[in-house]
Amino acid sequence: LVFALLAFVIYPLVPEEPFLLFGQEFSAKAFFLTVVFVSLISFVSHIILRFARRNAVLYASFLGGLVSSLAAVTLFAKDAKAGFGALKLSFTSSTAGSVLRDLILLAFLNTPLFYGSLAVFMLPLAGFSLLTYRYSKEVDLREIVLAFHKPISLGFVFEFAAILFFISMAVGFFSGLGSPILFYASFLAGGAVNSASVIASIAFLNSTGHLPLGDALAGLFLALTGSSLGKLVVVGLNPKWRHKRELWFLSAASIALSAVGLLLARA
Repeated sequence: LVFALLAFVIYPLVPEEPFLLFGQEFSAKAFFLTVVFVSLISFVSHIILRFARRNAVLYASFLGGLVSSLAAVTLFAKDAKAGFGALKLSFTSSTAGSVLRDLILLAFLNTPLFYGSLAVFMLPLAGFSLLTYRYSKEVDLREIVLAFHKPISLGFVFEFAAILFFISMAVGFFSGLGSPILFYASFLAGGAVNSASVIASIAFLNSTGHLPLGDALAGLFLALTGSSLGKLVVVGLNPKWRHKRELWFLSAASIALSAVGLLLARA
């Protein structure tokens, strides 16, 4: 119902022409199109999970990562029945899911940047897909019936839209101030909450000529880095998992793979 409302009721009413908002050009049409696209991914994930009976941990975390890897890992970290193997699997598979989502989103919004940044995404996607395969052999994938069993909510839509709007405005504002630290910090902080919002902002800014390729690549890397650090913080807040060094390794591996990809993309 929420997806239908966004796609077939609200989106057609959004004005086509960009307008000035807080002194910056803002395209409401492109903004809502991104929200509709991410909502579609969430809706499809929900439909698939409704029919998933086997491999619940794997499906739930991967498809949950398509929506929010932070939410997927948080659910597993808080589940009293979840063992450490299930948590590791949720971390790797949700990371792979979120990177795939970001890559699809970027291809949809900015094809030239998509091709220019493939290495930044493909290395962590390949690495965490392999880790997911490895961890899936260590866990009874039927032991936990945990899934994103509810369809997308207005809360999810508003959260994504608010972060996307904030990051778009913040990046434009900080770039005007000429402060590289604040400029890049906005990508890192936004990625910790929802990397898709940052990816969408970078795609828009690069396509309109407000963000050069080099800065866009650095922003994509920081968004992925923020996403990894955000999951690590959430897990670390639970005393049950605080001393699990392997989680630190997984976060470091994610950042390292993205960093190598960044170097290759800039070469």
